[in-house]
Amino acid sequence: MGSFWPVADGETVAANQYELFEAGKFNDTPVLIGTNSDEGGLFVTQKTTSAAFEKMIRSQYGPARMPF
Repeated sequence: MGSFWPVADGETVAANQYELFEAGKFNDTPVLIGTNSDEGGLFVTQKTTSAAFEKMIRSQYGPARMPF
C-alpha cells in the first residue's frame, strides 16, 4: 500500500521530526484522540428493503436530471 513520510521543506516541516522533538523544538499542543460509539456503523451494511433503499436515494438525490 506504500507509505507516507513528511517532507522537510524548511517551512511547514522545518527539519527531521525526531531531531526536532529530541531538541525540544516543537509546539506542545494538546491533541484529542479517540472514536465515538457509533463510528464503526459507517462501515457496516444495514439490511434494507428495495422500497426503503429507493426512498432513501430519492430523498437524498431528488429527481433524475439528464445531462443533455
